[in-house]
Amino acid sequence: MSSPNLPHYPLTVDNSSYQQDYPRQGDDRHPHYYTVLRGDTFPFETAERTGTVYPGMGPPFERCIFCHGSQNDPVTGIPGTTNPEAADPTAPFWALAPASMAWESAPGVPLNGAQLCASLLNKQLNGNRDAKDLLHHLATEPLVHWSFHPGTRPNGEPRTTPPISQGELIRWFKIWIAEGTPCPSS
Repeated sequence: MSSPNLPHYPLTVDNSSYQQDYPRQGDDRHPHYYTVLRGDTFPFETAERTGTVYPGMGPPFERCIFCHGSQNDPVTGIPGTTNPEAADPTAPFWALAPASMAWESAPGVPLNGAQLCASLLNKQLNGNRDAKDLLHHLATEPLVHWSFHPGTRPNGEPRTTPPISQGELIRWFKIWIAEGTPCPSS
C-alpha cells in the first residue's frame, strides 16, 4: 500500500518537507495533536526475525520519544512503554507502524473486515510474518500490549480498551489459525 499524494509540512516552495502522513489518536481517530507526522523511518528487525520493517519516528524536530516516555504518564496522559528486547530495555519505545501496515484503505477510512484479514495475511504488508509469527507479535509486541493497558487521557479518564482482553484475542487468534485463517469475502 503506497502513501497517497499528501501535501507537505511545513510548507516549502520546493515541497522538500514531510508528507502530512500522521498518526491518529482517540476513539474518534482524530489526527494526532500538535501536527505530529510519521516523519523519518528507521530499520527495525521484527521480533520474529522475519525481516526488517520501517516504522516512523517523527521528523527530527518532533521525534515520538520526545514526548512518549517509558511508561504512561498519569499527570499529562501521554502514553509510553519500553521494549524489553531492546539494547536498553528501560528506554522509551514509541513509533508509528510502517505505512504499509496501515489499517486504512485511504486516509481516515478504516479497512473493513475482509480487507483487514487479507492485509494481515499479506506477507508484503505484515513484516513477512506467517500466522504463527502474527500470533507471537500479538502476544509480545510492546505497543500491542500497551493498547490493552493504555492508561488515562489528559483529563484523567481511562482510555478505551479493546472489547476483549489480550488473552482472549490470543485465544481466538489461535482458533482462527487452527481453522486455516479463513477471511470473509466482503
